[in-house]
Amino acid sequence: MNKDILDIIAEELFQDNVDTELKDDCIYWKDNFGAENEIHINQIAFNGHLIAWWQENEIGKELVRIKVKDEIIVNWRPPINTMGLGSSGCDCIKFFHHFLVIKYRDKHRNRIFIIDTNYIQVEEIETDGYTKKVKLNGDKLLIRDMGSDLTITII
Repeated sequence: MNKDILDIIAEELFQDNVDTELKDDCIYWKDNFGAENEIHINQIAFNGHLIAWWQENEIGKELVRIKVKDEIIVNWRPPINTMGLGSSGCDCIKFFHHFLVIKYRDKHRNRIFIIDTNYIQVEEIETDGYTKKVKLNGDKLLIRDMGSDLTITII
């Protein structure tokens, strides 16, 4: 991934009247309430015309934005329990065909969500383990609980 993708996202934010600063492979800005926000280059996914990014917020108001078409951006606020503090960000954001896979950690556990970008449907992959690993292997999406033998394969 290169700096061009950051420029595309910064332009999208500019269209929303957000004054950003690009620095060290990140986009920074303060929102209307004075909270610091940032987008890290490793928290961006793209697949053809689809672009998605995780927006970190210092008081835990994270946001996932998905650009599904030129003029259409979908916003999704992930359910996060961080007691009003910022999260540790997104551990994994990847496209698997037309699905966006997002893994992040809240106060109690790792969470994995899959967003169908065709129908804008969100599903959580719930498992018992605390530490989950997400891997794309060709045409398969593998989700594994590191503390158990359970592996979920999505084709």
